[in-house]
Amino acid sequence: LKNINTVPPNIPLVEMGMDSMMAVEIKQTLEREFDISLTAQDIKTLSFAKLRQMTITTEQGKIHDTNKIEPSNLEDFDMLIRKMKDADFVPDILVEFVTKKEVDRGNIFLLPGIEGCSSVYKTVASGIKSSATCLQHDVLNIPDESHSVMKSAAYLLPHILKKMKDQKKFLIVGYSFGSLIAIELARLLEAKDFLGRLILIDGAPDQIKFWTNQYLDCTSPDELQNVILLRLLEMYTIINKKK
Repeated sequence: LKNINTVPPNIPLVEMGMDSMMAVEIKQTLEREFDISLTAQDIKTLSFAKLRQMTITTEQGKIHDTNKIEPSNLEDFDMLIRKMKDADFVPDILVEFVTKKEVDRGNIFLLPGIEGCSSVYKTVASGIKSSATCLQHDVLNIPDESHSVMKSAAYLLPHILKKMKDQKKFLIVGYSFGSLIAIELARLLEAKDFLGRLILIDGAPDQIKFWTNQYLDCTSPDELQNVILLRLLEMYTIINKKK
């Protein structure tokens, strides 16, 4: 069969020479690729028109299913995002933490995740042995036009330089999205002849992709967006109800 368009679409495949081996292959392909199960009688009456209709119906069903959000997806989303409250957002760019200050190593600079708030580091700050300053980069701290990674780093750089004083070495810790800003800040400091180290926590794109696939079993970008939006709405609706 060289041109399928020359064949009448409603002629059964058995009348075109389909043998038992071909029937088994077609049946297995439909089950594997389209999750369609056919009986022996269905196979006997199968035609190109019926095959085309089956595949179209199945694909439409897959598109429709992307709008269905499983409850388990919403629960697992808690692993990937933190709940933020109004109290977490403060206008200060630099937030000094109360630390042990057992060693004089200069300031450690901490970059929070995409939320840009220092609260993500509060639980670990008390265990840090040297001074620690969080560089906040949320909407209250950085102008709207400066919210790209490179512009955020450039905006934060003067604040770091003021804190470093005579310090020529730096240590920057970046968490999640903040890792990107931390990398750019390190590049800018090295261009000014500073030396230092970077510590990146859950900041690799492959790591985020792994956790997303692990906890959000989405079949398409549209479904992933729906899950994220619904979970955010649910999270903040619950918070507002508790106030």
